[in-house]
Amino acid sequence: MKLHKAGHFKFYEDLSVDQKELIDNAPVSHYLCWDVGFKEESLSTPARPVFDASARTPGGTSLNEILAKGIVSLARLVGIQLNWAMVRIGISGDLTHAYNGISMEEEYWNFQRMLVRDELKTDGKLIEVLITSAIYGVKCVGAQLEVLCGELADLCEENHPDVASFLRNYRYVDDFAKSEDSLQFAKQLIKDTEEVMSMASLEFQRGWVISGDDPPEDL
Repeated sequence: MKLHKAGHFKFYEDLSVDQKELIDNAPVSHYLCWDVGFKEESLSTPARPVFDASARTPGGTSLNEILAKGIVSLARLVGIQLNWAMVRIGISGDLTHAYNGISMEEEYWNFQRMLVRDELKTDGKLIEVLITSAIYGVKCVGAQLEVLCGELADLCEENHPDVASFLRNYRYVDDFAKSEDSLQFAKQLIKDTEEVMSMASLEFQRGWVISGDDPPEDL
């Protein structure tokens, strides 16, 4: 699985003694339901795990029902659209695996336990896995990303005020979109934004789209 190769989950059997003790003695544990989602047109990931944190436990409650959703940022799209209509040079990019860039404290790993079959074969050995990052399908992860981007904006405010504004006002979840009067300034903003996001080990691996230029081949 890509998640394992990228270091976003750990096998229970590979945990240290202290980590196993923390998991085994947790007052509450939760196993994420999951299935395989297929996207045949995807060259990199035609099949991927799809997590369902809204699946109810035998007690009748799901993980998503007890988590806070956070602030809805749909209103930001209006400002983004107006900016695109008024200014000449548009740039757009999206973070790669943004949610997975948020690591979870070990004390919360017990809420994202998961059972898989070895090599995903139906007769394979049953293996326990712990997802150690924020993951798609869990209701609070959007708000967690908002907090992360807000903290990065605060950190870079003094040296990169334009990036701070980009983070706060011209982003929807993991998609960045803004227009500038100058191509030179637009390219500098891209460079500075990538530098700031790298502080949180987040990258724009697919590159950026700039008005008048052909997009990268894998975008």
